[in-house]
Amino acid sequence: MTSGKVLCLLLASLAAVSSFESYYKFRINKDFIHNTFQKNMKLIFEQAETFQIKDVYLDDIQARMTNINLKIQPQNKNWENLKLEMMIDEGQILFEMHELEFSGNGIITDPKTNKQERIEYTAPISTCQLLLSLGEEYATWGSLYPRINVDQVIFQVQENLIVVSAFGDLPLYQSHQFELAVKKWFVNQLNKRQGDFKTQLQAVEKSIWSQVDFTVNFFPGVSLNTSLSESLKFQGDSIQASFINEFETGVDYSEFEKQLVSVKPTFSNENAFKKDIQVTVDENLVNHLLMGLFYSKKTFSLVELFLKYTPGNLNHIAKMATNFFTTTVLSVALPELAKEVGQNKKVDFRCGFSKQFLNDKVDDTHISQVWFKKGNTIEGAFHFGCGIFYNPKSSTNPLQFISSLRNGDLSGLSGDSSDGDEWLSWRSFFLNLRGDVTFDFQQNARYKGLLTGKIKNFNLKTNEIKVFKGDQEIRAEENIYQQRLQEFASTLNGIDVDKLFDRIPALKGIPIIAQSDSLKCMGLQPSNAMVEIEDRFMRIAYDFKVSPADKKCLFNIFEEEESKFSRWEKETNLKINRGMDYINSQRERLGNKANKVLYAKSILL
Repeated sequence: MTSGKVLCLLLASLAAVSSFESYYKFRINKDFIHNTFQKNMKLIFEQAETFQIKDVYLDDIQARMTNINLKIQPQNKNWENLKLEMMIDEGQILFEMHELEFSGNGIITDPKTNKQERIEYTAPISTCQLLLSLGEEYATWGSLYPRINVDQVIFQVQENLIVVSAFGDLPLYQSHQFELAVKKWFVNQLNKRQGDFKTQLQAVEKSIWSQVDFTVNFFPGVSLNTSLSESLKFQGDSIQASFINEFETGVDYSEFEKQLVSVKPTFSNENAFKKDIQVTVDENLVNHLLMGLFYSKKTFSLVELFLKYTPGNLNHIAKMATNFFTTTVLSVALPELAKEVGQNKKVDFRCGFSKQFLNDKVDDTHISQVWFKKGNTIEGAFHFGCGIFYNPKSSTNPLQFISSLRNGDLSGLSGDSSDGDEWLSWRSFFLNLRGDVTFDFQQNARYKGLLTGKIKNFNLKTNEIKVFKGDQEIRAEENIYQQRLQEFASTLNGIDVDKLFDRIPALKGIPIIAQSDSLKCMGLQPSNAMVEIEDRFMRIAYDFKVSPADKKCLFNIFEEEESKFSRWEKETNLKINRGMDYINSQRERLGNKANKVLYAKSILL
């Protein structure tokens, strides 16, 4: 990085480019780590085999071996019952594998007669150890990322236990050096396999971290950077990590920060939360997303956001969304819509939270905010506007589509590709809402496609609602929609969300936890979820059903070092540009005074 870029980056920092911290913590049970290694050890050993040398010349006996095949495997040939011990001590993890053997075969050519015969070799592995340690790695801009270091791999055999079986009757066999030369080569190959295995284990570690997005751009102008707040550490029978989530918006929102409370989430040691993984998330994560929406100066399509941010089977989700968002389905809540524009017209909600969007529409234009409260309650104050748009072309009858889904028939998901780009505005709604919802997670918070629970209580207060048709306010409709909102809120009380998804089989395959596609590829299926909302934060815990990972995930889907540093360089440049944008905006706002302050800072640098 040039000195000019360093200067710009420091200037951006000194100029206080906005960032506020929230904390994300997780802990992983050591039994889950052991189980994951147990299920995938075969894949790692097999990958190391792909680098073996197939042909070799033995100088000691001047003979060539070809078609060599060597492998490490359990002596009983059954990987399911691999004896794997795991020990933790002073920040290191030691794995010991027992009852393994190093064996193989090849074709040896007699140097005098050129006659070829089969040769086999095998030996029990006396020592098979993997030593890992917890570490971290700095990005060029200072973010700290977790790493699992592969410190040492040890494979050893006792030479007196190596068995060489030579078939046929070659003159070469008469030499005393024959067996010694083969055993010497055999030990060297085990040492090479030791290095190859270590390389593949490092590739797996790199692959796993590459699938975690430590920088996420939610929408233009708002990004989330996640960095370790402290080193990975062992605590009891688990590995614990604490991350800082820093939001960057390029604007000064210090006034909004005064409304926030710094949160220090804690883990639960109750038996219900003693699962493979426990995660904590604080309310500031949500609040800064809302803050980003406030300053984004744009509107968002509800359907597009739903398609973009729903993990799992996106193709099915997309087709279901296009079928359900119609005037016919929404006629229960908005009967006027279907009456005015007709049945079976696709509908989209385009919403905005920005100050510019709300100005001159509602009285309260503050940033929306949520509060997590002990007792599984979430309270919120939301200030936003939504426009309802419809497509004048008719779409598939949604009632027929729902009937097909209830019967498990997915053929109707082909969708309707004749929507076109013509969307017309019907109404615009601007609202100030305050409410709270209390969940019951004790009975139904389990992972069955969706993480679900029961809504125990839902309270909603409509402080303000404005309805517009074009630029004209329609006061006669405002009381009607306010009453409908209250009726809708009352119907939510006591709803068991879990049962709703039981009625539609196709909806059971929509996971909502982060990195779900990656988890599936890694052979991990979350189950038995437990959720609890405390003051200012929530914790989620769940177990995993562990299966062998897809080989592509472990070895093919990871960044080379050059690609990683290229990505880091791009992200660094992005931060510099944001910093300069902030400096320029401050200069414009404060005029000569800002110029003098920033110039003074540059001189000090």
